[in-house]
Amino acid sequence: MALPTVSRTWQFKNNLYLPSLGSPANNIRKLVWTIKDALTTFGTNPWVCVASSDCVTCLRYGVDALGPPGPAYDLWGATYNAAKIHYRASDNWSSYDSAYSSKHSWIVLRNTQLDTTYDVVIDLYNNQNSDHNTNAIRFMKILVSRSFNLTGSGSITDRPNPNNGWTALDLRNGNFDNYGTINGQRDWDHSYRVHAHMSTDGLGTRVFIQTDGITSGFWAFERIEGADAAYVNPVWAVAKGSYDWGTAVTSYSWLHDAVAQQFDPYGAYTYGFYLSCEGLGTQALPEAWSGFPNEVSGKWALCPVGVAQAYNPARGRVGYLKDVWWFSTGVYHPTFPSDGSRQLVAFNHLVVPWDGGNYYTFAYQ
Repeated sequence: MALPTVSRTWQFKNNLYLPSLGSPANNIRKLVWTIKDALTTFGTNPWVCVASSDCVTCLRYGVDALGPPGPAYDLWGATYNAAKIHYRASDNWSSYDSAYSSKHSWIVLRNTQLDTTYDVVIDLYNNQNSDHNTNAIRFMKILVSRSFNLTGSGSITDRPNPNNGWTALDLRNGNFDNYGTINGQRDWDHSYRVHAHMSTDGLGTRVFIQTDGITSGFWAFERIEGADAAYVNPVWAVAKGSYDWGTAVTSYSWLHDAVAQQFDPYGAYTYGFYLSCEGLGTQALPEAWSGFPNEVSGKWALCPVGVAQAYNPARGRVGYLKDVWWFSTGVYHPTFPSDGSRQLVAFNHLVVPWDGGNYYTFAYQ
């Protein structure tokens, strides 16, 4: 098929390489700061900080008179400083942050294009849990809200509470697990590579996190297009973290074949959903015909990505996502077209726009 048309103008921060800092805790500190920094420094319609904690103090828009949302409320800083980012202490992390007890870092970022206020909190609230047959630590929570109003809430021990509460996103049942690594290897020391993409209209944000050659983390916050008027500003919000060695989260098994995602179509409710695709029998088309291209054109299919709700009382097709396509499961083809221009690249089974710059082929994995 012909190369699909990219409909939005995208801003890119690709290949942000984070070498190992010697421990899982330190690596993740730098990782979450890097994601925050990328999202808040895009040139057009960036995310802005409305509140944060660095364990020593907290600042909150609407409570502290520091002007409009922006860097004034960002205690994590414009330059990375590990002393500003701490987890809530627990048994498994006590050697790193035990002195802070229940104090911990959090930050709230706002997007005013997805809705009047669309807020995401990165909350380093450490919580001992058993998950995936290991004594895994769920050290970070990613939550969203559409009616954020601090009304004096938020402290160095607890994230703020918006009017309608937070909706937790599914980073492996709500949180990244396995001691803070993002590919399921407990206590292993990793380097990371981050790719942050944001459309200039503010309606699309994607973050791809790579560890040891695997796309082991994927966050996205973007408008669902083509939805009926019954859906008010529908937003696809997802934050995924892999929990098995060798498992990529940008795959059919994580996003299409299993109802493991959440999003907030009405601003009040959260339902399980699929990312949908053209199908053949019981499989997505690029899965069913994974081993060969179109036999007439000789070209591989790039299929549009839809969104469908799966559960009562809101079952049905919702709409589609712009500038992302499904690709074959049976062929390695990391960039498109094949002329080296790198207009599109594949992160496992998802194909997205690229800036034409360097591309590390392991991103396909």
